Amino acid sequence: MKLGLNFDVCSKELPEFFLARTHSWLGKVIVITYRCDRVKAIADLGERNIRYDEVVLVGRFAAKAEVVA
Repeated sequence: MKLGLNFDVCSKELPEFFLARTHSWLGKVIVITYRCDRVKAIADLGERNIRYDEVVLVGRFAAKAEVVA
């Protein structure tokens, strides 16, 4: 099973919840973000200690739903 997270939400709202959820999740964690800088996104995940297996950058907000579908 996979867990997909909208990083633009989890980085601002309830980061402690997402930290706990990603570390307790036994499956793959995919982080989706509307950013153009992968290095910065990964650094932000590290600062918040959010576990991830894959970071997916999208070029427009609506593309987040396309990635999940």
